[in-house]
Amino acid sequence: MRALLHHRLNARLTVDGVLGPATDPAVRSFQRQHFGAGGMDGIVGPRTRRYLR
Repeated sequence: MRALLHHRLNARLTVDGVLGPATDPAVRSFQRQHFGAGGMDGIVGPRTRRYLR
C-alpha cells in the first residue's frame, strides 16, 4: 500500500511494509482528493484500494 501511495501521491513514504505515522495522513490525503472530506476515514478498504490501483 505504501508503494501505491508513494506512486500515486508522490507521498515520499519509505516503502518498507510498515504502517508508520506518515501512512495515515497519506491515506487521508488520497481519500480527500478522490472522495471529498466526507470520504476520509484513514482506512484502506475496498473502495480506496480500487482507486489506488
